[in-house]
Amino acid sequence: MKRSPEFGFGWVRIAELEFSFGHTRAARESVEKALAYTPRNAQAHALQGFLLAAENHSHEAITAFTEAICIDP
Repeated sequence: MKRSPEFGFGWVRIAELEFSFGHTRAARESVEKALAYTPRNAQAHALQGFLLAAENHSHEAITAFTEAICIDP
């Protein structure tokens, strides 16, 4: 992310990769950056839902999934 550090879609992709390797802390940090730069990014909200679900925060996860669906049905 050297060339475009504020590219939210790139941060979502990094978060997905980190999550796939089981690096939940790094994934959470990346998805938070993604949402800061692109708050209406449905993919970021969905990934946030998966991260919350992995941490057993089911109510917050449902809220994140609902937001993702509202943004991109």
